Amino acid sequence: MSKANPKIGIDAILPTSKSVGGYTINQIKLGTMAILEQIDSPVSTGADMTLFNMLPTMYVMVHPYRDTLMAIDRDTFPETVMLWADTLADNVALELQNACLDEIKKVFLTAPKGKNESADPLEPDPQTAG
Repeated sequence: MSKANPKIGIDAILPTSKSVGGYTINQIKLGTMAILEQIDSPVSTGADMTLFNMLPTMYVMVHPYRDTLMAIDRDTFPETVMLWADTLADNVALELQNACLDEIKKVFLTAPKGKNESADPLEPDPQTAG
């Protein structure tokens, strides 16, 4: 019998209703993951999840796919993200980052773990941490 906690899996697939500063955090699905890989998000690269590194990820997670893909196609995605970031109050930016990290963690807790992966997807792998 599995020792897995079914609540973790159920939480990962239920639609999110978390809203911060007027932005609703989109649930991470396959399309979102594809975009996060395309923009080299820390979610897909394993880079540090600092506020600066997370801004593009946060943008993707709170805006419609169409807006993101159009900015990528026009090659204006970095500028679009920074212009958006300049509209965020400091406390909203930090709350938004935490809400996005919560959503990321919720989804990745259900993913199968490889031999060298840490149990917490937001914690560095001890073998690669400096």
